[in-house]
Amino acid sequence: MSKKLELFNTLLFIDCPWHDINPSENKFQQLLHKLPKVGLENQPLLELKFLKPLSERKKYYSTIIENEAASYLNAFHKTMKAEATDDEKKYQVHKSLVKQLRKKLKETESIVASKGFSFQNIEPAQKKLQGDSKFKEDVYIIQLLKYQLIWLYLEIQNSYLPYLSQDVLEESDFCEIFFSEPEPDKSLFAKAPELNLPKPVQSIVIKENAKPFIVQKKDIREPAKGILTYEQMITNPEKFAKVEKELFEQGLINDQYKFHKKQKRIQEFAALYQVLLKKNYFNKFYFPGKHKITDLHIRHFLNHRYLATIDREFRNFRKQNVLEAYLDTKPWISLILPS
Repeated sequence: MSKKLELFNTLLFIDCPWHDINPSENKFQQLLHKLPKVGLENQPLLELKFLKPLSERKKYYSTIIENEAASYLNAFHKTMKAEATDDEKKYQVHKSLVKQLRKKLKETESIVASKGFSFQNIEPAQKKLQGDSKFKEDVYIIQLLKYQLIWLYLEIQNSYLPYLSQDVLEESDFCEIFFSEPEPDKSLFAKAPELNLPKPVQSIVIKENAKPFIVQKKDIREPAKGILTYEQMITNPEKFAKVEKELFEQGLINDQYKFHKKQKRIQEFAALYQVLLKKNYFNKFYFPGKHKITDLHIRHFLNHRYLATIDREFRNFRKQNVLEAYLDTKPWISLILPS
């Protein structure tokens, strides 16, 4: 089992439960006895209160699905504790929630919709719904997989709120965003009971800056020849202000909007310039006269605003492959939202 949810992919697309040819109870009882139980290594926030598995087949699939989810969460917590910086932690949370779990939720919905595996087929209040026992067991298995994915998403999201790059989701949001079926009549999640763990969960401490950062959605330097104004340059002051706050938190600028001129960070700042350009933080034209805003205008404006001297490094990152290779080492820049 790994931190990439290979088992879930196998159950959805390769060794699918609905392809079981001989789903005998004896077969799954024997398989079940060979399975280890993977325990959680950190105190969870939530407990999934799914329907009790009442057959050997359901018990077997429940065990391997729960083991996979526990393995994934254990591995994720270890990864987060190993990351040294806040932007590395933000990248790991983004990768897990957006690139892995959201993708897997959408894939699960495709199976639920195409196979008719709606939760209402197994909901206790709907016992009279038609369907043979094998079909209902298949529904049970895929619905459990779905809710284990939701549990993982909520656990990671709520455990690492300071590192989120997307909106916080509630339990009720998942059926609306990812699934075409109504949510169950009652919540399937409850506060997790305290586990008897050998060590307390290592909390993540976010360092606070000594001086507060005051957002300035305007020009902050004296006018200079050849430098366009803030109003002429910036497309969305609110979003640009969020970027500048991030620059402060990343230690690239101080509370006076001055770039920290460290050699190792010049490339980082130059890459940021290019990303802001590509994500449309600057107007295409300035007025009066409708003159085109060039890369040179942008570089001069930013250098003037932050008292920086970014030049050659900015031009080097015009090559997309060079920029992308560098951004792999600075994931926080890639997470900046378009303007």
